[in-house]
Amino acid sequence: MTALLNITGAGIDTNSCYLEPKSFMDVKHMTGQWYEASPTFTGDETVDWWGIRITAPTKVVIRKPSGASATLNCPIPVCMAYMLGVPDLNHICGAKIVMRDISNNRLYQGTVSCEDGDRFFSSQMLPDDAEPSSGRGGYASWDITRYLSLPAKPATYELMLTVGKTRSNTTIVVVEVE
Repeated sequence: MTALLNITGAGIDTNSCYLEPKSFMDVKHMTGQWYEASPTFTGDETVDWWGIRITAPTKVVIRKPSGASATLNCPIPVCMAYMLGVPDLNHICGAKIVMRDISNNRLYQGTVSCEDGDRFFSSQMLPDDAEPSSGRGGYASWDITRYLSLPAKPATYELMLTVGKTRSNTTIVVVEVE
């Protein structure tokens, strides 16, 4: 059995929970920095690759206290590496998060809001009339439970993210309840 830890790095009240791989325990909400858990650019991607690559914990273990809310209250960070051009780059604050429960195909959807006072993402914007080949790359991270209301029950989810018209890879997140 894995020991449960109380995650405070995301800055929100949580149930006791644990993320695997453990490197996701250090990821903070709404940052533009690289983490050990972040996807990486490899080879020629830094030169001619445009797109989004995401990583998320493969396992989220929560302890559901008696009388607790039916909503998952453990931060689930998603890390993103991106190289986006205009106009997709200017939609980074409206990124769409979709999680699909594989057992019943139920969709949970949310939209990233940058109204948390973060200035990093707005600094990445380019003028709408910038050259279509203009763009920027970098890293981003979010706590997806701020935008999705997931049930506090065992499930296996497929996670993907869309920024403008650019879609990320998909990744699997398994939620276990003790």
